Amino acid sequence: MVGCETERMTRFEPPGPGGWDLDLSHFPGGTTPIAQALMAGGIEKAYEDLFAELGVPARTIRFRWVNGFVYTRLEPLVGANRATSEPPPKWVMKVASRVLPEFRRRERSAKANLDNPPWPDVVKEWTDNIEPRLTARNRELQNVDLTILDDVELADHLQVLFDHCFATYREHHRLHGYDMGPVGRFVFACRGWGIDAADAVQTLAGASPHTSGPSRAVGEIRSAITAAGVDLEGLEPDLDAIASVSPLVAQMLDDYMGRHGWVVYTGYDVESFTMADTPGVLARTIVFGTHRERVVDHVAAISELRERVPAGDRSHFDTLVTDARGAMGMRDAQGPITVEWPTGLLRRGMLEAGSRLVAAGEMNATGHVFELTIDELTAAVAGRAALSADELAARCEERAAMRLLDAPRKLGDDPPPPPPDVLPRAMRSMVSVVRATMEEMGLVADGFDAEEQRLSGVGIGNSTFTAIARVAVTPEEALERLDPGDILVTLTTSPAYNLVLSLVGGLVTAEGGPVCHAAVLSRELGIPAVIGATDALVAIPDGSTVEIDPVAGRVRVIDTA
Repeated sequence: MVGCETERMTRFEPPGPGGWDLDLSHFPGGTTPIAQALMAGGIEKAYEDLFAELGVPARTIRFRWVNGFVYTRLEPLVGANRATSEPPPKWVMKVASRVLPEFRRRERSAKANLDNPPWPDVVKEWTDNIEPRLTARNRELQNVDLTILDDVELADHLQVLFDHCFATYREHHRLHGYDMGPVGRFVFACRGWGIDAADAVQTLAGASPHTSGPSRAVGEIRSAITAAGVDLEGLEPDLDAIASVSPLVAQMLDDYMGRHGWVVYTGYDVESFTMADTPGVLARTIVFGTHRERVVDHVAAISELRERVPAGDRSHFDTLVTDARGAMGMRDAQGPITVEWPTGLLRRGMLEAGSRLVAAGEMNATGHVFELTIDELTAAVAGRAALSADELAARCEERAAMRLLDAPRKLGDDPPPPPPDVLPRAMRSMVSVVRATMEEMGLVADGFDAEEQRLSGVGIGNSTFTAIARVAVTPEEALERLDPGDILVTLTTSPAYNLVLSLVGGLVTAEGGPVCHAAVLSRELGIPAVIGATDALVAIPDGSTVEIDPVAGRVRVIDTA
């Protein structure tokens, strides 16, 4: 039986018609049932509405899981379920895109949105309304004392937390149309001018003040400790010891944990760790961390790039870079508020449920709570468990085995894209923007060449950096034993990694592109990095000495001792 199950899990088959791209940048395998439900539930509908509103000739972005790995597909507006790998004749596509009512409506929407971009209004809506409202709701849910809830009340609260996550996940992806849209449009235009995306995104440095916010807050705590006459070098890296320095430091620490304590920072799943789970990491970040200044001068980068743009297009360049910078602030601010904080709050509730179920003999380990769907979870907490402790343990083993599988980067095949002149002009531009955005975030596998990539990728910074590599097979393990100044080698990072990156000396990721979160974090925090070095987790031994050359975009292993 076990052998049959193992054989089933080693098969990776397309989860539907067309081609599917592996996304390791958000869920690296072994995704929990609840995370799968949150991702697939309302997000596809969010993109369906968004694409219709913006005039994108695509139905939606589909999310499917194969053996615990997430695969995505940009689903076409027509012919999504065609089994053939051959595209329709060019003349058929050209006529259809100009005659069918839905195509005509989307062409009008695309033209209206390109002529009068909606993103500035949405960014203002985020700042004035959405951000404060969701922050207040997150705090309200965080302030619930779980220990005084009886089991039925806890089950009800868990459903409230799930519903909150469901709504905020959908809002997160809706907002992505307005924060990544202008960035993708800018990057695509730069490609047309012969400017590489890695150069283009240098102009966006400093546009995400939220990214460096936690690092600044830790720096302020560090300054308050020094002002109290305490030498950081002699201070024990323990939160209780830090809080005892002075009432001011204790209050600053409470404020920091109140805002960041239940934000997942090692990933996006409910299994990911928060600062409340790993207080030692925060303590070490405060005592040993370093606040760096951003090394990229965006004013100089914009000026240099502008000179490479044809004179007649420079006014258009000015508009695009202004829109992109305006959207970048929302892009990295909204992730922690709409995804990582709600997910952390759901994790907190699930851990409380897990501890109760273990105490009641319904579960062998608290972490087994993450094997449950939301319906199974609420039923179990309310005393209606349908699964035995042994069944949950078996689920845990199966999901752990999934993480070790070598998932293909692509499943199935899409027909070749239609020639650019098939679509009307505005829709053609929208398709190009969406595709460029997905490519630069590292969400599609087209053009991927593992042999060429290996230890090369997108470089962030302007000088080489050499240090000990701490390889994050699991981020939680690596961050617990990361020494100050080490180079963190990991699969990818979420925006919430800014909570701890002041501890590292450099960063190498196996996934991502010029506009992914890891690239933004490194750029904003002044951390030398190489992003998207696909062989990093295999070719860099843990504890080895490595050199990051961000100018060349390469990582070199110097000493494996």
